[in-house]
Amino acid sequence: MRIEGTPSNRNLSVSPPRALCYGPASPGLSARRFMIKTPRSSGGFTLIELLVVITIILLLASWGVTRFIAAQRDAELAKSEDNLSQIYFHLKRYEEKKRRLPSQSGPDFLLAIWGKPFLEKTKNNAQIFFCPSLSAPPLTDDEEVLEEWVNAENISYTGRNQADKEFRVGRTTQAGASKIIIACNKPIVNGEIPHHGQYLAVVYLNGVTGHLEANLWGEDPDLLVVGPDSPVEAVRGIAWEEL
Repeated sequence: MRIEGTPSNRNLSVSPPRALCYGPASPGLSARRFMIKTPRSSGGFTLIELLVVITIILLLASWGVTRFIAAQRDAELAKSEDNLSQIYFHLKRYEEKKRRLPSQSGPDFLLAIWGKPFLEKTKNNAQIFFCPSLSAPPLTDDEEVLEEWVNAENISYTGRNQADKEFRVGRTTQAGASKIIIACNKPIVNGEIPHHGQYLAVVYLNGVTGHLEANLWGEDPDLLVVGPDSPVEAVRGIAWEEL
């Protein structure tokens, strides 16, 4: 049979639609079909990832603060020991001039060097009597201000008790290596605990500076007590007055 206007070699036929294959022959389609997407935050991180980052930041911040506090405490202790070295230097000048160390006890033992000819009364010179771990007094070069602050009641450091003959040594000897003549600080100064209650800076009769750690006074002591009632024998010869 022929249809008018249609080439004789063309058959009328309809091809069935090709079936979609989701089996092994088409792995790409299979992967796309079963892929599951993980929801992400608008910034590109999952909630778990954000929590991990925040935790790391907090840990680093905590570590940094701890290290900063420790470094500050170490710097204060070093400065305090430097103050003690300067005080000792002028005590030696006193000894060389008068052939003996000062006869006073406690803070007055140190204040024997305050003023000419040993230590001129100036703001800069006054600073060696005050521990850097405590609140700094409002020092100036004004004579009245210096007299108000540089006295036995207010300075941070204290010296030996001359009434205790066991610790009374007139001149530097080999025994000086074990005898503490100045301690930083009086256990409490104007309501503050020096060096955060961690150390007691000291200077020995031979001029060596150092510090005693708080654990010598027991576990978590409230005060690093010096004087005859101290549990630490090395500082029983130190005199101080409770403010």
